[in-house]
Amino acid sequence: MTGVVISSAAVLTEVLVDGTPFLLSQGQRVPGTRWLVSRVDAGQVVLSTEPRSKGAKLATRTFLLSTSGS
Repeated sequence: MTGVVISSAAVLTEVLVDGTPFLLSQGQRVPGTRWLVSRVDAGQVVLSTEPRSKGAKLATRTFLLSTSGS
């Protein structure tokens, strides 16, 4: 995660995959990975995966973003 873009039209996160930036919104998959953008807001981005096998738990990662002036 390199940051979050918030506008009146969308809330997006910028994700780098092998040096290539992607602007993604909630519900979009991170290209080339099994991760899905679960939540995006000004302070954090949450990625999740679907369980690989029946009965397995959902994997999640939360990225806290620093805010300017903090």
